[in-house]
Amino acid sequence: MKPSRTPKQLANDARLRVRAKIRSDDLDGAKSEVNISAKGPLEVERRSIEVIPEAAFKGKAEDEAFMNEIVTVLIEAEENPDAPTFIQTGHNGIDQYIQRGIPQKIKRRFLYSLIAGKRSQFASNFGKDGSGKEFNKLTGRTSTTHRIALIDDTQRGRQKFAEWMQLPA
Repeated sequence: MKPSRTPKQLANDARLRVRAKIRSDDLDGAKSEVNISAKGPLEVERRSIEVIPEAAFKGKAEDEAFMNEIVTVLIEAEENPDAPTFIQTGHNGIDQYIQRGIPQKIKRRFLYSLIAGKRSQFASNFGKDGSGKEFNKLTGRTSTTHRIALIDDTQRGRQKFAEWMQLPA
């Protein structure tokens, strides 16, 4: 008698059968840089609040329809054996659980929320430049917290996926 396969093995089999059209690993994450003064206070510019005129809300219904379209995604399994099997994501107070390693149909808004969860790593460089001026530079790299494969989506949806991947943390 052949031994049955574990859930992890079944999830891995499903992952291997799927050919993703685009994956989060295919795109470079957003890059950021903060220059910190070696002498004096830290100065960081923040964007001001943007007021949107009432006429701009006409496209809201189209945006809502787009964000509620169904897409097929796969959250790749982790090497860590203690990683959760189900990933919780939510959008506007509505929760959605997605099982790792198995392609699933979800609304695009939950895909957006998965992409919005990002991890940033920074490298610090401190020293003097060619003219002897001191500098302190943080160079950052941002990526999604989960490795996501977009299996089935429209052309516009794949373009938005690539655009969202470039958003800073």
